[in-house]
Amino acid sequence: MRPHDHEFLSAQQAATDQLLHAIHHDRLAHGLLFVGPQGAGKSTLGLYLAQKLLCPQGRESPNLGGCGHCGVCHRVAQKSHPDLNWVLSEKRREAENEGRDTSSKKASDLTIADIRSLCQSLLLPPHEGRAKVAVIIDAHRMTPQAANALLKTLEEPPPHLKFIFATTEVKKIPVTIISRCQRFDLHRVPIKDLLTNLEKILNIENGKISKAALILIAKAAEGSVRDSLSLLDRALVSHNIEEKEIDENFVRKMLGIAD
Repeated sequence: MRPHDHEFLSAQQAATDQLLHAIHHDRLAHGLLFVGPQGAGKSTLGLYLAQKLLCPQGRESPNLGGCGHCGVCHRVAQKSHPDLNWVLSEKRREAENEGRDTSSKKASDLTIADIRSLCQSLLLPPHEGRAKVAVIIDAHRMTPQAANALLKTLEEPPPHLKFIFATTEVKKIPVTIISRCQRFDLHRVPIKDLLTNLEKILNIENGKISKAALILIAKAAEGSVRDSLSLLDRALVSHNIEEKEIDENFVRKMLGIAD
């Protein structure tokens, strides 16, 4: 579950401000590299930036993410816009759809065939708007051959094309790719921002959980939005929502931590 409001990006304000400044002054590079720990918001930031670049009112909007209300923004949010390429290897996509482990190298490699197919699509003019955006998730999973196949397009991209690379392990990405990208480092999300996000989700889900229990979940997530949502979901499904609210003791037992 990804947040769909711009307030979430307050935890990554430095990167957001830099991106907005680059867009408004027409200095955004063709290659962008988002580096940070798991759950810091790399994919979400890439999705907001794609909205900003593809939305017809994107340049006029003061926020990252475009207007957020038009058909283009909705299709980008659903990853169904024809000018957005959300890149995962076929093996990884199959593994995610079937609920299998995607952490192994075998299940997650982005091969030369994937990249060649991507580049052929990206070199064509945009279907609807002024740009095409490719968001490559887990860019460190590219094989050496795939990275080499991508390099020529990254070196001499058509004017309409933007690459966004998201990675938790930047050292595994070839220097030839890194040197051609603007790099943005994302940091672990502070507990107070995780707590605000959890409270917002809780209101939508009509869940009953105490503030002390939410704080425990936010701390246990260790700066990861994704992990905090997983823990919240785990607490809610493990508890009869018609009973009294989930308290601190319940969450301590769930997490296996001492008082």
